[in-house]
Formats: sequence, structure tokens, C-alpha cells
Amino acid sequence: MSRTTSLLVAALALALIVPAGASATFPGTNGKIAFAGTKAGSSCSGPGCLAPEQLFSVSADGSGLKALTSTAFGSGQSPAWSPSGRLAYVSRGQVLVRSAALGRAKPVTLRGVRSQSVDNLAWAADGSELYVRAIASSGGATAFLLAGGKLPTAKVLLRATDVQDIAAAPNGRQVAFVNSGALYVADANGTSATTVATGVNSIDWSPDSTRLVTVLNGAIVTMSPTGANRTQVTQPPSAATGWNGAAMPSFTPDGSSIVFLLIGSNPDPTPAEVQAAQSSHGLATISTTGTNQQLLVPASTVSPNLADGPVMQPVG
Repeated sequence: MSRTTSLLVAALALALIVPAGASATFPGTNGKIAFAGTKAGSSCSGPGCLAPEQLFSVSADGSGLKALTSTAFGSGQSPAWSPSGRLAYVSRGQVLVRSAALGRAKPVTLRGVRSQSVDNLAWAADGSELYVRAIASSGGATAFLLAGGKLPTAKVLLRATDVQDIAAAPNGRQVAFVNSGALYVADANGTSATTVATGVNSIDWSPDSTRLVTVLNGAIVTMSPTGANRTQVTQPPSAATGWNGAAMPSFTPDGSSIVFLLIGSNPDPTPAEVQAAQSSHGLATISTTGTNQQLLVPASTVSPNLADGPVMQPVG
């Protein structure tokens, strides 16, 4: 979710608000998947109308689909699980956190950040902080910052211009982020940022912090934190593959599979092909070796938000 204006990405302490834990795809037993999308049948009318988007959860086998938020515009975005299984997400620019049992959402007030300006977040490795992309309350929207520090004031760690995604390594040593299509890996305090790939818009760490996963040319690719040892998990979209593409991948907590959005990439589809794609595309999983691909929630049931990746809850 890129922005033309500059914003703040801050790591802010939550120790006074929620119990300690952690973030990214953290190790554990595979739990529920959280993702944002629009339920089939949702509609609106009028100029500039946007279909109501919600946050959903579903079991790892595709059963038990449940809406977690209302249908109000912007009510559920950027879901992120802590290592202890708590769910943080953004609702109309406000950070909310739910317990591992997905009970009632509790708002989190982030000081040093302009009210209702958050639109992307990721847990820091110790679970007491969040990296967030937002507008700083000091300096307005004149700088896109990666910042960290204790409440009430964030400390600037790194300046950037167009951050699209953020993920902290589960071992707490590094943070990866996408800025203007380039993938960077930096120390956890924002120093020593190095470009490891280009042409990407999302990023996630493996539970053991040894691999990154992203999409290159429409195909899921894993690599080391240096950008080396790249492994292609899915094929790039083409006529031979039915124009199937991938978006927004993340690892499962056990590290054996990848959750992603299976999308159509046909440059010139017929109306019949567009209609058929609603049943064959959507929320999916695949093993890290590229086998056992499964469609969990078709787009005909919930059309996923392509700017928000699905994430799986670590249990235990």
C-alpha cells in the first residue's frame, strides 16, 4: 500500500497496553489465517464507491471462515500476529489488538503519531513493540520514517520515501522492508540497510529467520537475507500456467508452507475467464517446495485485498 506522501514507520512500545510477545511469521504450530477482503454480495453505489472490506479469519484447512470486523470502509487492514498469537490490525487508521482467542478488540494509542494515520504494521520480535507506517505528529507528512523507541515519543531509525511493507526477523536481529519496489534488510535499529532485491512489493521472514519470501515477476521466490540462494516456488504467470500469478506470500509458523493470494494475470481475459477466475483464485497455500497447492477461500466467497497479505497465527 504505497503512498505519494511521506509517512512515519515507527516501532512503538506496547508493554503498557498489551502483554509482551513478538511478530512477522513467528515459530509455532499452524493456527488461523487472517486476511482482508470483500465478501461476495457486498455492494455499494454512487461516484467513488468502494465495496465494504472486512478482516476475516479461517482455519488452516479453509474451514470456519469468520468475519472479525464490520463492513465499514477501512475497518480491517494490515493484520499481523504476535509470537504469542495476538492479532494486531488497522481500522480506519487506528491500531487494534485482539487476544489469541480473538476476543474483543482493544484500541492502542500510539503517541508521536498523527491520529488515524496508521496504514501498515508489523510486530517487533519481542512482542512489546510494533513497527507502523504512519504520519508523524511532529513534522507532518514531510518525511517517511522508520522509527523506534518507547512511548510517548518515537525515535527515528531510518528515513525512507515510499515504504510498502515491513517485517521484523523473528530472532530480533534484523528488519526487512520494501521501499519504492526495492527490498532492504537492515539491523533491527534501522542501521546498515542493504538492498537485496528489486521489483517487489511485499516481504515476510521464515520462522527461523533464515529465509525471506516475496514475489518476483508474479512468482513466489524465497531467498536468504542477503538476497542469495534464491528458490522459485511457483511459476511466473503465462499461457502455459493458465495465467496464474501470486501475491503477498507469507510463511506458515511451522515453516513448511506459504500462505498467499492466487490471482489471475491474463493481460486480455474474456468475460467468461474473469467469471471463472472467481472460483479458481483466492486465498491459497503451497509447500515451500512448490507442491500441494490448495485453494482455501475462493474469490467467489471473499475477494481478497491484494494490498494486504494473509498471515497465519502461531500457536504454542
